[in-house]
Amino acid sequence: MNLQHERMLSLCETLSLPFVAQGYAVASQDAAEKETAYSDFLEGLLRTEAAGRQVRKQSLLTRMAGFPAIKTLDDFDYQFAAGAKKSQIDELAGLGFVGRHENVVLVGPSGVGKTHLAIALGYRAAQAGITALALAKAPEMSGRLRFEPLPESLHVPLHQRMVLLRGASPAAVSWHQFLLSPQAQAVFVRHGYALPQ
Repeated sequence: MNLQHERMLSLCETLSLPFVAQGYAVASQDAAEKETAYSDFLEGLLRTEAAGRQVRKQSLLTRMAGFPAIKTLDDFDYQFAAGAKKSQIDELAGLGFVGRHENVVLVGPSGVGKTHLAIALGYRAAQAGITALALAKAPEMSGRLRFEPLPESLHVPLHQRMVLLRGASPAAVSWHQFLLSPQAQAVFVRHGYALPQ
């Protein structure tokens, strides 16, 4: 290791650029062999840093969400969950409801894929850089799997954060009551979420 390389590593540590530090030696050798312009070399290093930070953030948000397992929408069996319309799930997959501060309540009997969908949406949110939190509450449920918007009066502002609540009773009001319960309030506060009003 030469003196300049040591200085580069020290500067990367000072500036908190761990991914530049990891990739600098190989990138500089590659740039020298290809006679890459300085600006292209620098841009490549900065892209490496940005990509590394994005992966680290996604990993951190996924861990912090507390998913019991990782589920994806690609793995969801639409044939098995006949009540789940692919068009509705595709719309939810865009995560527009998070930006609009809307709630999604998945209602249906046990074993139809509500938890899979909730985790998959939360995982997608984490991959998009949105904080998600998985909470479990499992009262008895009935009826087919369906997606229904909550009345505007029951919307909970979460300010670009997503809370996954599993096992809703058919009445949306019970969700609102759950969100206002001391147990839910404590979870919201502990994870830095805006309290439901």
